[in-house]
Amino acid sequence: MGELRAGGIAMVLPSSDPHVMIHNSWVGCSVRLIRFIPRLTLITDCLDMNDGKPFMHKQDVWLITDGENSGTTPPKYLMPIDGEDFSCDFQAKKLGVS
Repeated sequence: MGELRAGGIAMVLPSSDPHVMIHNSWVGCSVRLIRFIPRLTLITDCLDMNDGKPFMHKQDVWLITDGENSGTTPPKYLMPIDGEDFSCDFQAKKLGVS
């Protein structure tokens, strides 16, 4: 499986944590990862969120988009789905080449 990285694609996983708000319409859908935001970092450039006011999270989050809407989600609720292509490695193993 790949890693979460800016520009990558991830699937949004459900959360049972009442303190984590994830758009229900995003659960199970793919989103683009815009950037990683460390905890307690003031976010000032997301005008479509928090009524355009600066905000911060008490935990690390990723800024994500589905192409129309943006949001923030903790990394543990994102599963990367755009990993590297390992087909050459698999073919080499089949041929006994390392």
